[in-house]
Amino acid sequence: MSQSEAALELMPASADSSGAEPHLAVPGLGLDPRTSLLSLLLINIVALSMRSMPALYVVVVLSLAALATAKRPKVFATISLVIVVSLTLFYLAPLISRSSFSMFLAALAYWFARFGVAIAAGAYLLLTISAGDMISTLYRLRSPAFLSVPLTVMLRYLPGARQELIAIREAMSLRGIPVNPAALVRHPMRTVEYLVVPMLVSSSRLADDLTASGLVRGLGGKARPTPLRDSHFSWRDALALVAVVGVFGFAVWEQIQ
Repeated sequence: MSQSEAALELMPASADSSGAEPHLAVPGLGLDPRTSLLSLLLINIVALSMRSMPALYVVVVLSLAALATAKRPKVFATISLVIVVSLTLFYLAPLISRSSFSMFLAALAYWFARFGVAIAAGAYLLLTISAGDMISTLYRLRSPAFLSVPLTVMLRYLPGARQELIAIREAMSLRGIPVNPAALVRHPMRTVEYLVVPMLVSSSRLADDLTASGLVRGLGGKARPTPLRDSHFSWRDALALVAVVGVFGFAVWEQIQ
């Protein structure tokens, strides 16, 4: 099986012989994909469109707590560090100095923190939902093709693109070409030549594989695919919806005051 085929493979979740509910094939809170999508939408609205700071703090905690269950410690540590540093800078910069630069730095940190929350919620969704579950959920929600097809292709493209990038970086290291931020600053054109150009070529090849796979699987057609795993609401979904909808309602209430 080629690398691109492995990235496109949809594997059903495992189930025991007693007929028990199948386990999730990916880590996370075990939420229904519809709950994850609705939570992502509401968290993004609170983080990027509402002025309520208490609501922002709550969605920071909810997003990071959910991301911690995805079992990606580097991703969790990076996003958490960005959010914490940004919020700290937002409060400390005006206290240290009232200069224009401090105000600019505080404003920049303010939006970095808000976008960090949106990125944390999006990262959780990408790490805990498979392409098969996304397709099944979008068909169940009767989503139009112009929305469901790009989202599905994106979910299938990202794992393959990540593997291609790793392979390119390893090839550069074997040839003695440094791959780090310092090398990017010293030799930006060489980095573009050795990293970006091969990545564009690999992305084009991967896009062709995705197109062929989508046509074979009937993506975008009128037939409704059969889901490999049944999804349903549970008490986890109820708790998640109560928390997210409650925070959203509080943010809206503060917005109209």
